[in-house]
Amino acid sequence: MTPTIALVSGVWIVIHPKDHLPPHLHAKFAKRGAMISIVTGDVLEGALPREKLRAVNEWLAAHREEVAHVWQDSRAALPGRHDRGMNRGRTYRIKSVEVVRYPVLGVTFDDGLSGEYDFSDLISRGPVFAPLKDEAYFRTVAVGEYGHTFGWNLDDLGNEIDFCPDSTRILIETQKIEELAKRHRRNRPATE
Repeated sequence: MTPTIALVSGVWIVIHPKDHLPPHLHAKFAKRGAMISIVTGDVLEGALPREKLRAVNEWLAAHREEVAHVWQDSRAALPGRHDRGMNRGRTYRIKSVEVVRYPVLGVTFDDGLSGEYDFSDLISRGPVFAPLKDEAYFRTVAVGEYGHTFGWNLDDLGNEIDFCPDSTRILIETQKIEELAKRHRRNRPATE
């Protein structure tokens, strides 16, 4: 089942429930199509005519919570969903990281998207992340050269604990979708 969720200026807006991460929709017009991030409105792959893309992004900005809700519900209904990330056309870089509270980092990307990354589960998992149990050490987090990574001991090859922007981006976008869907469920009328 492929739910068409809207028709915007002649562009079909579709969500494929078993599709890969990051959270995105498909916009189809004539023989053209684009995958568009639900969180940012960025074109992840493909293309649309400029005026069609503008209309889709305006619609998405007005309906982002509802689209996030549909994306989350359609994926939850089907087992065996594909949680692998896609090969995006754009490479994101880490602009900054800061400790929000132990053990949570605030991560900001070069395009301005930001969110929190909670390391509680990773820290509890085993020896690789054991140094992060030390709050003082955790606070030494840094961004690597050119924003291609972030982590700890980045200059100590073989002893570093580092994370890539792509998996972090998928995690943060997915968290944002969950927050938007939750807000939509909370704010929608009881008659729906």
